[in-house]
Order: sequence, then C-alpha cells, then structure tokens
Amino acid sequence: MAKHLKCFVKTAGQREIQTNRLNEKIYAKEVRLIGQSGENLGIKPIQEALNTAREADMDLVEVSKGSTPPVCKIMDFNKYAYELKTRQKKTKSKKSELKEFQLSPTTAEGDLNMRIARGKEFLAQGNMVKYTVKFKGRENKYPQQGEIKLKIIESELSGVAKIDRPAKKIGSTLSVTFVPRKE
Repeated sequence: MAKHLKCFVKTAGQREIQTNRLNEKIYAKEVRLIGQSGENLGIKPIQEALNTAREADMDLVEVSKGSTPPVCKIMDFNKYAYELKTRQKKTKSKKSELKEFQLSPTTAEGDLNMRIARGKEFLAQGNMVKYTVKFKGRENKYPQQGEIKLKIIESELSGVAKIDRPAKKIGSTLSVTFVPRKE
C-alpha cells in the first residue's frame, strides 16, 4: 500500500503538484466511499472505509476534497498516478511551428531551390512554412519580380503543401504561408 504520495503533473512548462490524501492522512470523520469498480458504497465512518480498503489490499484515496463528506475511492494509488501521467503525455500534442524564409526579388535559382528543399523538409515534419520577399529601394516599384519568385515556390510545393495565407504585400514585403497537406 502506498503512503502519502505526490503525483507530479507537468502543465504548460511548469510543474504542478497534485496531492491526494491517502489512507491515514484523510482527516474527515465520515467519507462517501466508492468501490474499486466505481459503485457507490454510501457514507461510511473513516475507520470502516480504511478497513474495507485494507481487506482489498488497496489504498483509500481522497478524490474530491471540497465536497461534504469528502469522496474517497478504493484503488491502487501507484497505478492511478501512472495512468494519470500517461494520460497527460497523450494529451500533449506537438504544436506546429512557423518557419520563415526571407528572400529578395533577385535571389538566384540555386538559392531558391535550396530554400524550397528546406521548406519541404519542414512541411514533412508538420510545420508551417512562410516565404517572405523583401523589397529594397527601387525593387519596390517592381513587385511582379517577387510574385514570380512566389509562383515558382508555389508550383514546387503544390504536391506537399497547400496555401494557408495567399500572397499579400504589406509595406515592402510580400509573403505567403504554406501548411502541410493532410494525407
């Protein structure tokens, strides 16, 4: 049987301690007792609830502290803590990151191909990819040069990605965002 254990649950990069009172650490005189299979055994004195848990070779765990009387369940606390940790790991999902490539309207074909290949790698990992064309000085008068670069990128990535946000010119930049295609 477990003593007073702490179950550690990580949330949002911080360590949150979730404590459950066990066995003799439950201070209430009466508890609402829940059996191993989830059936309600009614309101029992704490000693009777502890004896019932010991007979089953399990722990008496305080599940709900705020209620009157507190709700206690007969269970194996170590197994409960393990299941709670694995459940937390399953719910944690990988967030999609945004990877950005910056180029100019005069970027050479070799450099453009290298950035397209890198973008395909990021898309295969499930990340979003943003291509930004930055215009400097007189390049602002010829935005069609940047649009040509983005059309080339779009045609190369059409098999592995779809456009999330179409090409949009904001100030002296022109950018487009791609997300991976669902299979």
